[in-house]
Amino acid sequence: MARGYYTRAVIAAYNWRDGKLTKVWTFDSNKPGNEGYAGQGYHNLSVADLDQDGKDEIVYGAAAIDDDGTGLYTTGLGHGDAQHLGDLDPTRPGLEFFAVHEHTDAKYGIEFRDAETGEAIWGQYTGRDTGRGLSADIDPRYPGEESWAVGGEWNDPTGGLFTVKGEKISTNIPGANFAIWWNGDLQREILDHGNFDDTKQVGVGTISKWDYQNNKQVNILTANGTFSNNGTKGNPSLQADLLGDWREEVIWRTEDSSALRIYTTTDETEYRIRTLMQDPVYRSGIAWQNVGYNQPPHTSFFLGNDMAAPPVPSMYLNKVIPANVDVNPNSIDIKQTNGNVPLTVNIELDKEHEVSDINSATVKMVVNGKTIFAESHPSVNGEKTNKLMVKFDRQRVSEVLKGYTGTVQININGFLHDGESFNAKAEITLK
Repeated sequence: MARGYYTRAVIAAYNWRDGKLTKVWTFDSNKPGNEGYAGQGYHNLSVADLDQDGKDEIVYGAAAIDDDGTGLYTTGLGHGDAQHLGDLDPTRPGLEFFAVHEHTDAKYGIEFRDAETGEAIWGQYTGRDTGRGLSADIDPRYPGEESWAVGGEWNDPTGGLFTVKGEKISTNIPGANFAIWWNGDLQREILDHGNFDDTKQVGVGTISKWDYQNNKQVNILTANGTFSNNGTKGNPSLQADLLGDWREEVIWRTEDSSALRIYTTTDETEYRIRTLMQDPVYRSGIAWQNVGYNQPPHTSFFLGNDMAAPPVPSMYLNKVIPANVDVNPNSIDIKQTNGNVPLTVNIELDKEHEVSDINSATVKMVVNGKTIFAESHPSVNGEKTNKLMVKFDRQRVSEVLKGYTGTVQININGFLHDGESFNAKAEITLK
């Protein structure tokens, strides 16, 4: 938990154990010795293992807090609105950090630093509130990610598109709100909004490609019927690798805010990368989207042109509980919808677990690579049978299996309230 951007900054860490919150430590810039950390916070934060000791640090804008709640470093460059943490420069060890700063007297208005030590690798004095900045690999001619910022008139030497070494390669820049891995190549695209309505402070969601040869932005998607969030910052509701093929999906709200739309790329790719949600920096990046101003997530490894093979994720999974299920009916005539009659599935766990422990909201059917969640209002079928009955929309299942015949295997799985999961296999015969 964190509060304070412009003056005092207080950050606290808690453990969640056995259903209880327990405070681990509190960092307070008012504490003697921490005065240099005041006024360094941003409207967002980043989380990563900066010093490679297996524990995460909190990058709080222009400062960083170690995993034990002590100050790691403060740059003294002051508050800003946009920050980016990841392996931005694959030619040097560790992680890098790109940020913009608001203070007119800051040594650097745009700054590219070593994320572990806080040492500036390069920077540019701007002398003004530098409002937005972005880092992404958008030009394959230069190693690593390019970085740029907006805020004020950019016809001076500080404006433009910079390499990870601080070399200015263009005076033209794309939008600086969000970036997204969208199409089949390894460069990142520009996620933003267009047709901005100054009165309503909304725009229509867009994705563009940076034409690095002609130094211009080329639109590849306009999500008509959607609106962005947070005024000129053009935030989507969320961007994340939701479907797991490493390209990211984007969620925008509809114009009347009655629904959320999920957009995914239709481009094929020759690159095989594990789902980004297995990367700890990226997964944390999705988790901290609810902190202040949204920012695009980054990975702990460099993802871009001429990238090395990413490290294998260090993960473990909770025990998967075996389960038995029976599906009624277990045969479907996919040419008929059968009205609103659902598919009923009875779930039975092993003797060590009670079906009443199942979090019914997580129960889903995976069939033909598609996921269908159970409908609400599950029920336990008596104390003796100890089976949980859930229902699935038969028409949706038929739609997913359209064109198939014979016997098809399905998976029924979900989670218990304690985090353990269960999995069961069954078959459906198609007519």
